[in-house]
Amino acid sequence: MNQVELSSYELTRQRALLEAGKIPEVDLLEAESQLAQDKLQATTTANDTRLALVDLAQLLELDDIDNFDITTLDGEEQPILPAESVYNNALNINHTLKAARGEIAAAERNISVAQSGYIPRLSFNAGIGSSYYTVTGMEHPSFSRQMKDNFNTYFGFSLSIPIFDGLSTRNSVKRARVQHVASKLQYQDAENRLYKTIQQAYYQAVSAQERSKSCLIAEDAANKAFEAMREKYNLGRATPSEYEQAKNKALRTTAERIQAHYELILRTRILNFYDTGRY
Repeated sequence: MNQVELSSYELTRQRALLEAGKIPEVDLLEAESQLAQDKLQATTTANDTRLALVDLAQLLELDDIDNFDITTLDGEEQPILPAESVYNNALNINHTLKAARGEIAAAERNISVAQSGYIPRLSFNAGIGSSYYTVTGMEHPSFSRQMKDNFNTYFGFSLSIPIFDGLSTRNSVKRARVQHVASKLQYQDAENRLYKTIQQAYYQAVSAQERSKSCLIAEDAANKAFEAMREKYNLGRATPSEYEQAKNKALRTTAERIQAHYELILRTRILNFYDTGRY
């Protein structure tokens, strides 16, 4: 039963008591004021929920924002996966680590490319050609004849031995090796950050699970206390202030239990994402 329903019930009860002459009119006015405040709070909460849905729809870049809504998560809670197992699986599927391993492989190839500067280069070149000319006032062979007589071919080889290149090749190799070491260090750093993130996610999930259990116990106790207080209040053995305190505590523990439940779902799914790459 939500707060508005409880306040409505209390207002009906107070009106009946007033008609029976058992309470002053001020008690009825207080009940009406409390119901109005609860309705205002419910309206504010509904507006906040709608705005949150709009923000979520915009983040998802949805075209139809007005008809966007969410559904509750049903089903059993997922188990909390061991941190070490999640980490070992994440090493093979984590995209950050895959990219870092690619950087290491590229750096290794760059070393080989730089070292190729030490290798002598043998080049081969060849060509064919011909020519045609005319001189004014003089006879000359025909175009086809000249193209045939002046036809020539050539080919050659050249060998380049890198004896001294101003240390350019050596410096290139050193830079490539430095980049290779840097890539390995970046990969190790990415591994450490992933391990830390998974450990944090694991302990957050364990904490959320314990909090969820505690909230269930607290909610049950608060609801029983509220039912007992309502009976006392109905019998005139408790004040309105005591009744409101018990009611607010019951509603607060229910809200905390719901929040803890969804936090546990979030934390376990984060672990599952690192473990499988899917939520």
